[in-house]
Amino acid sequence: MSSTSRLAGRRRFLFRLLPGTALLAAAPAGADWWERGREALGSLTGGDNGSALSQDERIDALREALSIATRNATGELARHNGFWGNPEVRIPLPGLVQSTRDTLDRFGAAGPVDDLHERMNRAAEDAAPQARELFLDAIEDLTLDEAREIIQGPDDAATRHFETRMSDPLAARMEPVIDEALRESGAISAYNDLLAEVEDIPFVADIAFDPVDHVLGYAMSGLFDTLAKEEAALRADPVGRGTELLERVFGGGE
Repeated sequence: MSSTSRLAGRRRFLFRLLPGTALLAAAPAGADWWERGREALGSLTGGDNGSALSQDERIDALREALSIATRNATGELARHNGFWGNPEVRIPLPGLVQSTRDTLDRFGAAGPVDDLHERMNRAAEDAAPQARELFLDAIEDLTLDEAREIIQGPDDAATRHFETRMSDPLAARMEPVIDEALRESGAISAYNDLLAEVEDIPFVADIAFDPVDHVLGYAMSGLFDTLAKEEAALRADPVGRGTELLERVFGGGE
C-alpha cells in the first residue's frame, strides 16, 4: 500500500472518531494541510472521545501531526524562492567561489557567478518534493518505542531520528533530480563557462567544485532544519499549532 493510501486511511480513521464532520467539511478548499489537520485532531479532544483514545490511537495522531509538518516543510522549500529567497536555507557559493565573485564584482564582472548561484538554489527547490514520500513512509513505519522516544525527546527529536535513518536514501532520491535540474537550467554549462573564463586570470584561485554534491548537501541540511522548526513549533504551542491532545502527547501525559 502506498504512503498516500495509508495516510488517507488514517484521515478516515480520525474522521470516524469525530462527533461530527461538519467542521472539516466547512473548511475552505484552500486551507493548508496544517489547518485541516488541526481542526480534525482538535475535534478528537471534545467530549469523551479524547479521553477514550488508546495509546495506539495517540500514536496515530502523532503520525498525522508529523505528516502535516512534513508537508509544510517540503512545500515551503519547493515553492519559488523556497531556497533562493530564504537567507536561512539559501545555498551559499563555495568559499573560494564567493571570494572570486567579490573580486570580479569590483570590475562589474560578477554576473555569471551570481547567475550560477541562483540556478543552484532553483535546483534545490526542484528537488525538495522528492523528500516528501520518503518522510511519510518513515513516519508510517515508526515503532511504538521510537514514537515514545520522540515524544519524550528534545524539540527536534523526530527530525534527528529521520535524519539518522533517512540521509542515505534521501540523498539517493534527490541527487538525480538535482543533477537534471542543474543541467536543464544551464547551471552546469554556466559553471563550465565560468571555469574557462577565470582559468587564465592570475589573481583568481582554483574554484573547481562539484555543483551536484554541493547543492545536494545544503539542500538536505535546509530540509532537515526546516522540518526541525516545524517540529519545535508544534512542541512549543501544541494547542495553537495542533491540539490539546498533542499537548498531552508532547507533555508526556497518558
